[in-house]
Amino acid sequence: MRIEFLIMSGIGVFFGIFAAYFAYLKKSPESKKAGWMWAIGSFLFCVIFFNVIMTFVDISNDNRKEEAFEVLDKQYKEQGDKENESLNNVRLSIKTDSQTKSISHYIYVGNYNNKRTYKGKVHVELVKDNEVVEEYTTKSITIKPGEKQEVTFFKGPRSYDSYRWEWEGTLR
Repeated sequence: MRIEFLIMSGIGVFFGIFAAYFAYLKKSPESKKAGWMWAIGSFLFCVIFFNVIMTFVDISNDNRKEEAFEVLDKQYKEQGDKENESLNNVRLSIKTDSQTKSISHYIYVGNYNNKRTYKGKVHVELVKDNEVVEEYTTKSITIKPGEKQEVTFFKGPRSYDSYRWEWEGTLR
């Protein structure tokens, strides 16, 4: 079970109990049954509300990841070196998420080599009008043969024309 789901469920339970308690206090002693109904309703509403938010976030993340992996596959088909084990077979994709206040750029990588593992860093540049508008270097990463993964994300500008990257490591 994902930690985000547990945290959001915990928040939902906390607010649900809080709302249920005050809903119960507002009811007169003669209407204890109505107070219990309000308490249970408030609790269920809060738990469901926070879980709907988490479901929306999960779907958005899954869609972004799927799109990034499709871009990696396409890059490999167009630019990969299918005959040799090389850095040309280690591909990178950036997907931008602007649903939050700040703009996050997620880095996805794929190693299309059959035998060699990439170990090192990757330096990424966002380019607009032929000028670098943002630079970012990842921490050390390891990508096994055939593996695709989300590496990290960084904050940056909302718009850019393209991106480029440079591998700072080796295939082993």
